[in-house]
Amino acid sequence: MFKFWLADAQYDSNALDAALKKAFGGSRYLFQSPPTKQTSGSVAITASQVDENGKLCLLTNYRHLGHDSYRRSYTTIIPTEEEPRLWQAYFKPMFLPGIGLLQDAGVRANCPLRVAIRETLDMWPTNVEPSLVVSVGTGFSLTPKLSPRRNGFIHRALHAFIYGPAVDGNEGFQDAYDNLPRGAQENVFRLNLHLKNGLPQLDSVTSIKDLVSLPYIIPKRLCQMIISRLFFFELDTEPAHMDRGILCTGSILVKGDLDNMLDAVEREYQDPIFAMVPGANFGSVTEHQGCTVCAYYRKRVQFTVSSPVEEFSLSIKSKTFSERINGFPTTLSRILKFQGVEASFGRSDHRHNWKPQRVCCCHVPPKRGRMSPEPRPSKRRKTTE
Repeated sequence: MFKFWLADAQYDSNALDAALKKAFGGSRYLFQSPPTKQTSGSVAITASQVDENGKLCLLTNYRHLGHDSYRRSYTTIIPTEEEPRLWQAYFKPMFLPGIGLLQDAGVRANCPLRVAIRETLDMWPTNVEPSLVVSVGTGFSLTPKLSPRRNGFIHRALHAFIYGPAVDGNEGFQDAYDNLPRGAQENVFRLNLHLKNGLPQLDSVTSIKDLVSLPYIIPKRLCQMIISRLFFFELDTEPAHMDRGILCTGSILVKGDLDNMLDAVEREYQDPIFAMVPGANFGSVTEHQGCTVCAYYRKRVQFTVSSPVEEFSLSIKSKTFSERINGFPTTLSRILKFQGVEASFGRSDHRHNWKPQRVCCCHVPPKRGRMSPEPRPSKRRKTTE
């Protein structure tokens, strides 16, 4: 123990840094996305600010309207002056200009579930709760009981710190999970592996063979939920007030590779269809009005709600069960607000027309940065013999 204190580390961080360099290269930045991807997504990395009494902070590659730190127990930082290299940001404490000295956030929030949920609610304020949360652990062993012969103050304090919700990832997850509403708990999953022989050392190469052979099971329902949450709905036109209610016309779209997505849907669901709960049936998921050439998915749907505040869901339904798509359950009022239909003081994207331009990517754009609209059915002239 004294050796660790004198060295300020338990492992040889130089060897670990070298392994990261070899795997990712020495020039790749922390938030740099792979060149094969068009977008990197929103990423937040937890850290502890040494100069601020170890306060929890987030290093992010995004900015949203909720970045008002005075209302939080943590701060949000966007590295602008000098973004660290990926291999520099894992094991050693690091000083960033304008920010200060940062260390591993494991001393404050080893499982940052509570912080992650707070961030999603700020990024998407119209959502009542996250659609899906997956927390991935790195393995756990049963917490040892404190020996009666070693129950002095130092041993009690170390035991409470190491196995408490701040440092122990499983305890941190359970603490955050217990404070979620019961309805939101159904959308939260924890993937972790019980290591009966105890946790191996971080730099133990000899343990890799044994760890690889252990069974790692992902729940089937989680696979189904991941697939369904990649589908989302948008209005195409303004809702129309009819005698029987409010008529909504829109499209179900998808994020990700279309071919792989449809294969996954057919694999996890039996004869999948889109349906409204409660309400209409929109037909097979695999039949759509998009473009198979450029893998553009679009399923046109039309349904009626009785009022703007009526809660409803759009789901992928099979013969035995159904899972709602991303953003549901919701109301028409929330959809209108999210798409900026009634933005009296302007939209965040500065567009005057809120209606989305459905685009097909199989044609060469006429101008840089602009996509061609969906191709209309060709009108061929009748030929005379």
